[in-house]
Amino acid sequence: MDAELKYCVDQFEGANFAVWARRIESIFVAKNLDKFLSKEADETKENKVSASKKAYALMLSFISGNVLVSLSDENTCASNFQKLRSTYLRDGAVNQILIRKRLSMLKKKEVSTQEHLNQVNGLVNQLKSCGMKISDMDIIVYILMSLPPEYDSTKSAIENQPSEHVSLQFAVSRLLDAEALLKDWRVSETKAPRSELSNDIAFSTNQRTLVCFKCSKKRHIARFCDKTVVCHHCVKLGHKKRNCRYLTQLKPSSGTVSCASKSSLLEVAGTDVIRGRLKNGQEIVLTNVLFISELNGNLISIKQIQKVGYSVLFKDNKAIVKGKSKTFVLCELNSKGQYVSDFIPTVWNIFVAETEEAELWHRRLGHSGNHALRKFGLPTSDSFYENCVLAKQSAEPIGKGNSRRENAPMRMIHSDLCGPVEPATLSGEHYVLTFVDDYSRFCDVRFIKRKVILL
Repeated sequence: MDAELKYCVDQFEGANFAVWARRIESIFVAKNLDKFLSKEADETKENKVSASKKAYALMLSFISGNVLVSLSDENTCASNFQKLRSTYLRDGAVNQILIRKRLSMLKKKEVSTQEHLNQVNGLVNQLKSCGMKISDMDIIVYILMSLPPEYDSTKSAIENQPSEHVSLQFAVSRLLDAEALLKDWRVSETKAPRSELSNDIAFSTNQRTLVCFKCSKKRHIARFCDKTVVCHHCVKLGHKKRNCRYLTQLKPSSGTVSCASKSSLLEVAGTDVIRGRLKNGQEIVLTNVLFISELNGNLISIKQIQKVGYSVLFKDNKAIVKGKSKTFVLCELNSKGQYVSDFIPTVWNIFVAETEEAELWHRRLGHSGNHALRKFGLPTSDSFYENCVLAKQSAEPIGKGNSRRENAPMRMIHSDLCGPVEPATLSGEHYVLTFVDDYSRFCDVRFIKRKVILL
């Protein structure tokens, strides 16, 4: 029976040694020759020598010619197998780190979910072949990290499950279901395109993805665009007052400064004098302050403090500055091991506007009318701004009238439909339908996939 049994195993050509070795070991166990994979035969016993030769011949039949050339000095099954293991089984720490790095950087591209899961399983099997133990929870984490944004709702559902309910099989089945729902939604969107002027949906298609007309980027509107933010301190675009550098009279300067958190040298845009006070009321004047636009925070140089005649003493987690006439605490050590000061700059600015454009003043003062502009002595305009009129108009009050309530349930039902809502639910619903009984005020909520179902 054993002679008639044939094993179809591809010859080893140098790749996937762990998988090939597992198949070879199972075949040798079935033929009762597995002991010759790890040790040589006893030459004093003929039956052992004969079995060893049979194992040697069987081993050579599973090795390709290219690999067999490197085994010309090996004459037994055990020596061949051990040399192949030492040559092709990469179980070192470096290989484990590289495989883990590939797992963490793996991203799902234009392939099906099943193909992507096979890629993850292939890397996981390589880790296991190196002798590393990896749990199902680790595999789930690697899979969720590699998914694109359209799977965010599914990822949230899996992450919010109790730990005792989460298993690898559960996560895989949820992802395959999510892929099927996404395909169904894409097919329905392709078959039934909606016009921007159509009234059968709550929102037009061009409003589903927000696009800023200032910077042409998505996911925000011009109202929240950084390019339109004006600092009330320096009247410059791109930052708010709380992020302003508190420099009142910036003097031109040049040079570079090195910073440990930056890889390149930082250019100095200018210098200035900053006045401020500590929380204890101590007033401080900082001279020769460098303005560096690329620096994310404010830094105080101990060397510069010593140059102007002061000394700095670090004692009891505090930085104490001593001078000829005064001594004060400048910084205190925080939980992160950094000395942080409570220095607050104080700045007084007066801005003089020289423009005479009535339209500009109209927009600066919140689209105020000519009556308000005359109070400030500003120029007025007779132009008509349609947007201002539309924005300031108010709706007529809706009269209450004689309100009537039903005196029995199910005589009058109020219904409302909301949607489409993004992202969809786990079952693919995009719309929310409500029913309210006029008598009892009982409310029932239903989820539907498409609005056409109500027709």
